[in-house]
Amino acid sequence: MKKSPYIVMLFILLALAFIYELRPFFQPGYPYFHTTLFNSLCYNVIFTTACLGGACAYWFLLPIRRQELFVATIVGVLLDAFFINYKLTNGMIFNPVEDHVFCIVDIGPGLLIAAAAAILWRTFQAYRSQEFEQMQKTLEVFSLAVAMPIVLSLGVLEFGPYVYDPHCYALDSLWGVQVSFIITKIIRASLPLCLFMKLAYFYLSFYMIVAQILIYKDNERLGLSHSRCLMPALLFIFIGLFGTFLYKFFPVVGVEVYCGLNSFPNGPWPAANMNPVPIEAPSFLPHNGMPSLHMAWILAVYYSLYRFYQSKPYYKYTTLVLIILTALSAFSEGCHYLIDLIIAIPFTLAILAFTMVEAPRKWRFISFFFGAMATMGWLCLFKYSIAPALHIPTATLSLLVLTDILSLYLANTMCQQAKQFVATDSSNISRSETTVVE
Repeated sequence: MKKSPYIVMLFILLALAFIYELRPFFQPGYPYFHTTLFNSLCYNVIFTTACLGGACAYWFLLPIRRQELFVATIVGVLLDAFFINYKLTNGMIFNPVEDHVFCIVDIGPGLLIAAAAAILWRTFQAYRSQEFEQMQKTLEVFSLAVAMPIVLSLGVLEFGPYVYDPHCYALDSLWGVQVSFIITKIIRASLPLCLFMKLAYFYLSFYMIVAQILIYKDNERLGLSHSRCLMPALLFIFIGLFGTFLYKFFPVVGVEVYCGLNSFPNGPWPAANMNPVPIEAPSFLPHNGMPSLHMAWILAVYYSLYRFYQSKPYYKYTTLVLIILTALSAFSEGCHYLIDLIIAIPFTLAILAFTMVEAPRKWRFISFFFGAMATMGWLCLFKYSIAPALHIPTATLSLLVLTDILSLYLANTMCQQAKQFVATDSSNISRSETTVVE
């Protein structure tokens, strides 16, 4: 078997899961990995949709075996029905109509379990018949199927008692309006629109695996080595890992919790403190910033598919629509501020430059340096010395806009350079194959 980056990623994730399983023995008080896995299954909707995406890897990346596919699907549906009933019975789904959209977003874990079993069975069959290339293929698909659910189930970071919501709220006030209030009020005024936004928000992990599937199939079609091209799965994982640590550096609980249900989103808007200080918040509350990982992930989906936009422009328009829907839904869930979304753009640029191996080193270095410095520079300024940013609003807003414009320019330039490499590499492969045939 050839060395595969997907298999390497699989073993690293399994090793991390094993470490987190043993962690409580050395650090009492921390949850076991299987505990966080079960809690993710019960309470984390992003986890369940990631599981559905993992099942799609089995459906679309491996040759179809009708009998096997039929059995796996039936078993998966029955398992999901069991899990949903368990959650309903134990009060883990409080309002299935509104919060979980008729339990649609809870479908996925059972399908993934059945799909993973089918993939492992194919792996065993390939090993027994010494079909090592097929064995490698099934292990790669297994890696893609379980990667994001494992990442989402890894141990939870401990957060301190303080959050920086007053800082974010004050920064949003510099625009003259509270964008989160306005957008959320419009969306929540219509139940169908609200439910649609929930689907857009919670199915983000599903869009991510679809992007990975498209790239994987295109690499096979062109004969490109997976190690010489961007791995969307790796891009998404790094965004999640580094973003989680930034959450710990600059934690916020979201505008809805900070302002309260009596104020958000109908108003009146609370007055912003132009000399903000961190406030205490219970550690059990979700810490959602900053930057916004939802915004970073959907931008990563967009840039992962750069090679398709010329030949298949509907991919581009679809992802642009998803970016808009994700941004709007981030507000409507009450979890994010406008500044979260703004800082997510240079953060995405840094991780994209770190993982886009087909781009020229010069552009990767420039993009990574600018994205990382811009992200950490703004976060450090907002955390340790926010007064200048608040008292010179025109300069602050201009520099924020300029940061995002430059970040988008560098990301697009890097993608254009990478596209030329992919086109050249695929044409060289085609010529070599033609030479061999002749």
